[in-house]
Amino acid sequence: MRRPKAICFDMGYTLLMHRPTGPDLYRRVLAECEIDVSLDALEGALAPAREHYIRSTREGRDFEASMEEATRFWAEYNGIILSGLGVPDERHQEVGEKIYTTAWQPENWEIFPEVMAALQALRAEGIRMVVISNFVDTLRAVCELHQVAGFFEDIIASVEAGAMKPDPRIFRLALRRLGVDAADAWHVGDNYWADVLGSRAVGMTPVLVDRERAVPHPDCLTVRSLDELVEMLRATEDSEAAA
Repeated sequence: MRRPKAICFDMGYTLLMHRPTGPDLYRRVLAECEIDVSLDALEGALAPAREHYIRSTREGRDFEASMEEATRFWAEYNGIILSGLGVPDERHQEVGEKIYTTAWQPENWEIFPEVMAALQALRAEGIRMVVISNFVDTLRAVCELHQVAGFFEDIIASVEAGAMKPDPRIFRLALRRLGVDAADAWHVGDNYWADVLGSRAVGMTPVLVDRERAVPHPDCLTVRSLDELVEMLRATEDSEAAA
């Protein structure tokens, strides 16, 4: 396997995760809005919203290619949830906006335990790195607060690139800024549709982060953590030296 000169990383659920988790974040914000819901009721209301997300993604809707589109989409998404919970329509805008802005705030993210050591190891290996994420304009602030920004030559949010993964334009933008060929770059992310298919389409080597082994028969390189990514990279070095 060819050793990369550069690695691009997704942010959400690759480098960092929501804290509190999605359902807990919803319940916290709803409680602040004096709306009391059970976890079971919330999970029931989340299901059709998640289906809307998947359908929109599969249809190629660029709902995070601009802040305007992002706020419109997440208002729709939260409207589905609030309707399922029986929240009056006149409160949807107020409550929905509070939910998505809370989710985007840097302090509501947490770094995965192994990430800092893995990034340090990759930097020591001479690997150049960037972030490519379907995210809003708080992406850089999230990375800065959690002290990973300094590892990356660039941090590219889809709202700033004008395209969201799997659109090839956002990957090509990262490659241009790095000045490397696609064949010399890996892309690491947790979403098969956005990260694997998107990066593969431009000639990069995709690496799926599947922490829960949710994909039974992946057709790409797969790791459970970024520790394994470092091991994978070092194996390429060993195999080339052996050859």
